[in-house]
Amino acid sequence: MRNLSLLLFFVNATIAAYSQSLPKIQKLGVYAPNNIKIDGKANEWNGKYEAYDKKNDIYYTIANDNNNIYLLLHTSQKNTINKIFYGGITFTLTSARQLPISVSYPQPGNNGDYLKARQVFEQMKNKKPANTKALDDLVRLKNTQFENSRKLMGIRGISEFSDPWISIYNTNGIKVKALFDDDFAYTYEVALPLKYLPGGVNKLRYDIKLNGGDRGDGRQRPPAPVLINNATGEVRNTANDMDQLYMENPTNFGGEYVLARK
Repeated sequence: MRNLSLLLFFVNATIAAYSQSLPKIQKLGVYAPNNIKIDGKANEWNGKYEAYDKKNDIYYTIANDNNNIYLLLHTSQKNTINKIFYGGITFTLTSARQLPISVSYPQPGNNGDYLKARQVFEQMKNKKPANTKALDDLVRLKNTQFENSRKLMGIRGISEFSDPWISIYNTNGIKVKALFDDDFAYTYEVALPLKYLPGGVNKLRYDIKLNGGDRGDGRQRPPAPVLINNATGEVRNTANDMDQLYMENPTNFGGEYVLARK
């Protein structure tokens, strides 16, 4: 038990040190790996990110190649993932020669299923000894269930699309994929073709927003958020505290991105 406690201490210390070493806002353009896949996994990135937003406990990287601009985002924080399932993430790009264009995913909905799954996962993991196969099966099941229930992405600012919601399986080259990993942390990837940006543009303003209860389009809000207490793991339907404020209000971060050249 003492050895396990020491191991956890050093792992947490290493993660904390890595977080503190990253800038709050990504400063440099990054050329995407040759083997990049929008698959909800960060294998091709070797676990490295370009920036860390402390407010939302999110690691992220923006990158590009000659065809697409990409967003890679990762978090293990319960309330952050909870908020993502409640209101989705909107990734917005703005240039000097174009009004904002954005991709939103997942579509807003009830976030209670995530919290129930997270509780089951943690209960199983804390059993001595933990059943590795059962944990893997649970993660695989929930990834399938969540993808099957979140089949639409929001598109704004691109005249080609008359409907603000399109299939995640579209043939237009706009891709999004998000998955839980073995520790039930969440990895989120977006690819947006550069053809939707004005020709010759190499500098963009980006904004990453966790929408919470904010839709910005006059649509009805989803069901009231289900909340979780980070300290106790308690799930509750209503609360008049900081968790409630965090869930219901948008939180965003952004900066300037200059396209990388190979």
